[in-house]
Amino acid sequence: MKKILTGLALLSGMTAAAQDKLEFTAEVGGVPDGTVVRIMRPLGNSATDSAYSKDGKFKATIDMSEGGSTYIIQFGDALDQNHGLFMYLDKGKLNIKSESIVMKNAQVTGSSFVDDWKTIERELLDKTLSTEKLNKLEEQYAEAMQLGDKESMAQFAEQQIVEKEALSKIAHEWLVRNPDLPAASYVVNAFMSTNNRIKWKALMDEMGPKLKGTFTIKYMNSLMTRDSNEWLTRIGQKLPEISLKDKNGKTVNLSDLQGKVVLIDFWASWCKPCRAQAPRLAKLYEKYKDQGFEILGVSIDDDQNKWKQAISEDKMTWMQLIGEKGKQSKVMADYKITGVPRTLLVSSKGLLVQNNPAPEKLEELVEFLLDQK
Repeated sequence: MKKILTGLALLSGMTAAAQDKLEFTAEVGGVPDGTVVRIMRPLGNSATDSAYSKDGKFKATIDMSEGGSTYIIQFGDALDQNHGLFMYLDKGKLNIKSESIVMKNAQVTGSSFVDDWKTIERELLDKTLSTEKLNKLEEQYAEAMQLGDKESMAQFAEQQIVEKEALSKIAHEWLVRNPDLPAASYVVNAFMSTNNRIKWKALMDEMGPKLKGTFTIKYMNSLMTRDSNEWLTRIGQKLPEISLKDKNGKTVNLSDLQGKVVLIDFWASWCKPCRAQAPRLAKLYEKYKDQGFEILGVSIDDDQNKWKQAISEDKMTWMQLIGEKGKQSKVMADYKITGVPRTLLVSSKGLLVQNNPAPEKLEELVEFLLDQK
């Protein structure tokens, strides 16, 4: 009897482990054998799984023991958004069928989280929570910044704040009606992010256990407690030394830049939000580089060739360094970096001024710090 019970216990453990997995399959027409698909979770430790095609089919098993989150599913090596999908993934099954590597008309089926995500897209993201207006305002702000039109910059920045508040209100009203939908953790992350712990706690009190059990919400909770507390205590203090190699193999130290206002930019070639902010950083750098401003890019890439390719494609002319072990680099541990993009603004005296400064406020902060030199 003891052996039978032991066997049942082992079987129970194996079943529980299987329940924490996502079984991913895809059928894509016209792709050669060996085409890669990457399933990437941008939040947290930026986990990535991959599979390679055989006869147009992909298959992967993904660990979901930390809970569900939003992922980027990218087919092929080219960072083309038409070749990918962005959606919430969780334990269970996911199947994608497409006539080509272009995913625009792909058929996506699977466990209940797939239908939940489609509901969110249909009811919110494609309609009331569309970021089209906000994206346009960001483009207008960037154009005004390039022209040096401070009056228009202030106007567009104010309009962005109003639009973000409007989207946050719509998101909150929808979340209250759908308080325990795990896929809705994306809505929380995208539209309800705030450093105000009182508001965050009030929101979490309204949410159900399934939503709060997702990786996304657990990660955000960590930012509201351990991680954000530590960074708040570092404001006005010196940061840990960064000593890494650039693309030519030369060692560069953060301390070498003392006397300049520095924006430290943690990023990766596979991180779409990181790449999306490159044009804005380029304009900022060109405008202030001769006045004592420097950007220090720190990549967490594992592949140096893809890192160098991204630098070239995005025309990043500022300093670029790479961690010695990608996401496991010492600099990641020293700076408590749990996800990218992450930017840190440092004064000419080497003191941390702001963690993740808002894009619409960044130029104003840089100008102020340069005036204080």
